Amino acid sequence: MSSDDHPLRWATLGESLIEILVAMKREKQISKKEAKTILSKFDQTIEASMLQPPSKMQHGNLKGELRSYNCLDGMWKIELRKAELELSETGELIHLHGGQGGILRIIAIERGYGAVPQKRQKMNK
Repeated sequence: MSSDDHPLRWATLGESLIEILVAMKREKQISKKEAKTILSKFDQTIEASMLQPPSKMQHGNLKGELRSYNCLDGMWKIELRKAELELSETGELIHLHGGQGGILRIIAIERGYGAVPQKRQKMNK
């Protein structure tokens, strides 16, 4: 798997980052190399946060209308409409509108599979 098709980049946060970087490149505010460096750092930071023990994470209840779900090799992709997150500790209710069309995209990796999907080997021809 190349860094360009890293699955976490296609979550709402990753898509938003890519849109911003494309706009900045178009306006010549950053170079292609700088954009790749930022995306690489994004991947590393997200993966590191996924490896934190559950005791350091906030807990809550997520509700919404299920649009679609899929599981492949221990990686779940879930899409919700009208999503709401209620934090357990504070009771705070957060409305999650998601990206395009108000859809929240979630990518979750099953415990035991690790946070980093295994890289696919490219065949030499």
